[in-house]
Amino acid sequence: MSDQPIPQDATGTIIDQSPPATSTPTTETTVPTTETAPSDKPSLLNQPAPAGAPDAYAAWTLPEGYELDAGVTEEAGTIFKELGLSQAQGQKLVDLYSKHSLKTNEGLMDMVRQQNETWQNESKNHPELRGKLDPGGPVMTTISRALDGLGDAQLKADFRAAMDLTGAGNHPAFIRTFYRMAQRLAEGTHVAGNGPAPQGQVAPGAPRPTPARALYPNLPTAGG
Repeated sequence: MSDQPIPQDATGTIIDQSPPATSTPTTETTVPTTETAPSDKPSLLNQPAPAGAPDAYAAWTLPEGYELDAGVTEEAGTIFKELGLSQAQGQKLVDLYSKHSLKTNEGLMDMVRQQNETWQNESKNHPELRGKLDPGGPVMTTISRALDGLGDAQLKADFRAAMDLTGAGNHPAFIRTFYRMAQRLAEGTHVAGNGPAPQGQVAPGAPRPTPARALYPNLPTAGG
């Protein structure tokens, strides 16, 4: 421990004799700012086609039976030109679009087809309709008579076409409802005769039955 006296000022406050701190000068870096003047160039859609894009695209090659909507064709051509796509590059995108569009449409058609098959099976197996849906059967005959009662052949044809197109004519609830309505609206048919009653006839040479046997042919009375 040092015997040197501690330096103090006139008021008795200890004087700090530590070396002064060295300050490091700071350097401020000024980043120049660049102001962008408003562009006088025309909008992107009005600019010349980028390198690789033709001034106008030729007709696109499409799968057989497939057509592009005119609006889609125009919109796609504008985008292709903005991206600078050549005719061949644009065709690749058109091929991709048509491929997935056809796949989506086929999936929807399969779904509708399966739904109609399900309705047909449900109708054929329904207790109220089972065995009555064949051509010439009571259901189809009664419904056809009700439609004939409208007196408008074209309306009947249009109605059948709508049922076939939408598949509603296969739904069991629709068939049952229309069948019940047709039963109340359709005109009755003639009574089909099956010949004279056998109880009223006898074979040639056979004795005629007694009045009691004629009236009550199932009586167990022997000999009539």
